[in-house]
Amino acid sequence: MAWGRQIGVAMTPDDEERFLAFVRGTAPVQILVTPAPTTESIFIDRLPVPTGRRPGVFQLWNQDFGWEPRPALTMINTYYLPDIGSAPVIEYCRDSPGMRGRLYWSKGLTPGGAFTFKSAPYSYDAQAFDRWYEQLARWVRKNGLTRHPQG
Repeated sequence: MAWGRQIGVAMTPDDEERFLAFVRGTAPVQILVTPAPTTESIFIDRLPVPTGRRPGVFQLWNQDFGWEPRPALTMINTYYLPDIGSAPVIEYCRDSPGMRGRLYWSKGLTPGGAFTFKSAPYSYDAQAFDRWYEQLARWVRKNGLTRHPQG
């Protein structure tokens, strides 16, 4: 049984730009960020400049795989995407002091082989998505971004 796929990532802002150019060359990709102050601000065009100690965590939504994001309001008046765990997205978490970066897909597999999330089948072709994830992971490995810059 598999519970996700991930590789460690440490990228400079220039590395991120090259990586996103590659990603967008493979598929129509929307960058998502939550929590967000408005539903519109969940959907961003570029990664913001890194600031402070707080790492950025972003979702790369491959729009070739059907999904309809439905933002919901939290108790603290921010918006999030409650079904992000079953969505056709890859999480990119920036490397920062105290937190290693990663590229992550929350892939879940039942013992029988069907891709599921909370006992429901994925609404997209998880095997095709797995091939896309591997394409991105190969780019990261090939370009030497899987090692932490401080050691």
